[in-house]
Amino acid sequence: MRNQKHLDGDICEAIVAAKLIARGYYVFRSHQGHGPVDIVAINDDGEILLLDVKKDKLRRNPGRKYASRINRVRSDAQKKLGVGFAYVDIETEEIKIHDNFRERRDGKDKENDARQRALHR
Repeated sequence: MRNQKHLDGDICEAIVAAKLIARGYYVFRSHQGHGPVDIVAINDDGEILLLDVKKDKLRRNPGRKYASRINRVRSDAQKKLGVGFAYVDIETEEIKIHDNFRERRDGKDKENDARQRALHR
């Protein structure tokens, strides 16, 4: 039997792909097991989304009242390419886009805005 973590990853990618397709994007998935991008999506306006898809996980730290998302750190390749993270709640199929662009505030917020709009129209 396959590892549950890998199964969850495949399910999350399928959820993101289905939502993007429903919104008119052409969706391409990676055929490599490891790489900086899981999904490439392109719409008719030429907008390109590069996403690394992750299962959304929450952690409650000691002394905190509420759980918080476990945020991943982008690799150097992901930073260079402008890849955003798509966190997926498998149960609700809710998708949260997080760009982790704290180090880049040079107008690149438009990239994240486009990712948010693509999945929440």
